[in-house]
Amino acid sequence: MQLFDRKAEVIIGEKQFNLPGFKIDFEVEFDAEGGTNSASVALYNLKETTRNSISKGDSIRINAGYGDRIHTIFQGVVSELTIVFSDVDVVLGVVAVDEPEDQSGTFNRYFIQTYEKKIKASAIIQDLASSFGVAIGSINLRTDKLYSSGRTVEGTFSEVLAEISSECESIYNIDSGVIYINPLRHTSDAYEIFQEQTVVVLKKSTGLIGTPSMRQEDTADGLNMDELERLNIREILSRAEYDVFSLLNSELRADKMVHIQSKTANGDYLILDGKHICNDSDFRTYIHVEAFEQSQEEIPTVVGD
Repeated sequence: MQLFDRKAEVIIGEKQFNLPGFKIDFEVEFDAEGGTNSASVALYNLKETTRNSISKGDSIRINAGYGDRIHTIFQGVVSELTIVFSDVDVVLGVVAVDEPEDQSGTFNRYFIQTYEKKIKASAIIQDLASSFGVAIGSINLRTDKLYSSGRTVEGTFSEVLAEISSECESIYNIDSGVIYINPLRHTSDAYEIFQEQTVVVLKKSTGLIGTPSMRQEDTADGLNMDELERLNIREILSRAEYDVFSLLNSELRADKMVHIQSKTANGDYLILDGKHICNDSDFRTYIHVEAFEQSQEEIPTVVGD
């Protein structure tokens, strides 16, 4: 894996800014808990005419990688612009949200829609995605709930998507304006789906930085002292969460599997959230992961209303 000759591209509308060449800082945040991802970009010392040509609602794409291996890590629309003048630099700050290009505000748009009897959740999701012009990457509902009496949905697109997903024992997330829905974690259904994904192997030779650190407060969350004393070390590690750093890797994204090889974390882990970071001193990816093993517990399945 090539880990040198770092490169980045920020494309806003029809304007492109490359690293090296321009001074560029960015942070791209991603999260598996639904909602939209976000990015913040700082572009230094652009011409005034170039700064003035960038507007809210413009499409934005961030590509990053090494050598000729450049991949998209963010795609959305500009939601906020700022200009900061200092003695040395003029900095254009750009905040962007992960939404379909040219459709700013899609996921926060309020609406009411009523569906007739005997409609399934998957049909509602597909109809809404089509109506709002949003692409679907995958729909893997744990239970495709049948609404025998019909269903009225009300709220923002994100709120309705979260509600329908929850009723189907599933969770959604958005990546580059595309919707992905998977079963709730810690179920056998989720395990089977995520195990089929291409696993990123993360170790020292493929970009792992330092040693992953365990989140003790999250690993033991919800357990009392008696339960902790009964658990052996293997059981504790099977539910452990870690903070992990690597050289910037576009394949590390929310709700993706990563196989970690280190002195602490070893095995398959699911990425819960993280960020891609680029500045003068950093070109790396941070991820928050949890150990991912087949669940021994099942969530009751509801097939109708």
